[in-house]
Amino acid sequence: MGCLCAIKIYALLVHADRIESMILSLEELEETPLSRSLGVQGELLMEKSIKNCHFLLHFRPLIILSILHWLIRPLLLFVMNNEKSTIIHVKVFWSYDTITGWIVLYLMQLIHVATAIIGLIIFDSLILCIAEMILAECSVLILALNRIKFNKISKKVDIIKEDVQTLTIETYIEFHKKILSIIEVFKEVTDNTQIIQVLILTIVFCLSIFEASSMRGVTLNKVLNLIELTSSFILIIFMYCHYSSAITEACLDIGRAAYMNNWYEASIYDRKCLLMIVQRSRKKQIFGKYLDVDFNTFTNILKTAFSYYNVLKAIDIN
Repeated sequence: MGCLCAIKIYALLVHADRIESMILSLEELEETPLSRSLGVQGELLMEKSIKNCHFLLHFRPLIILSILHWLIRPLLLFVMNNEKSTIIHVKVFWSYDTITGWIVLYLMQLIHVATAIIGLIIFDSLILCIAEMILAECSVLILALNRIKFNKISKKVDIIKEDVQTLTIETYIEFHKKILSIIEVFKEVTDNTQIIQVLILTIVFCLSIFEASSMRGVTLNKVLNLIELTSSFILIIFMYCHYSSAITEACLDIGRAAYMNNWYEASIYDRKCLLMIVQRSRKKQIFGKYLDVDFNTFTNILKTAFSYYNVLKAIDIN
């Protein structure tokens, strides 16, 4: 957990400018005439995404509960049973049977666990919120494309709305280009982090199952640590796989939406512009570079971890 947290904090610092540019670009898309022209339906889409972002960002109670859960348990055991346990089961080069050794180890682990939990939640909440807003802008474009009403005579496009606003087809192309550019920056920021956390989860999941099932020197504290740590990693990977799959599917839906209108009544120029949107949407978005993080990747991680576990189990038995 500490290594992954350090990597994510490093990525946050290195890509601070890119993250800021993504946020600014998303804000600009919200203020475009295309977004404002959708009326109540567009507002409902954005409100739903903002609620999801609030859910992802408002993790302060979860941070406090997680830290208290991990840090108070050893203190309670010490006060109630005079048992000197650790926050995380680790091997150290000194004995913590003495009160001094135990306090030193506890303080070291306290700093490590608290910063790891806070760092992971801050990075993941921010990145997942950006992913949620990318999905929202994709939904806005899909809705706008579905409501296009071409006029044979005019080169302009009407959106069905109480107060009809006229937009040119270039507005849609420019909106789509901005979404794709934001997605490319998003991939640059998260690709390396996703590769590392997938590898870490596979190793942690495999070793955790093996250690818990071996039953050699396994204590209740160790089992709880393993369950909590593995569950946290699985949840993080699942969220990244979910948003990666959702953004990939949303990009394909943009191409479908560009076709689901009366394009056959449009001018040749407008048809070519729509075809440009369709062609750009056909390119599959791949997150995690070589891993292609999606729901299939999530399933493969679990399968791979169990395969490695069976190998270790067979070696251990022999």
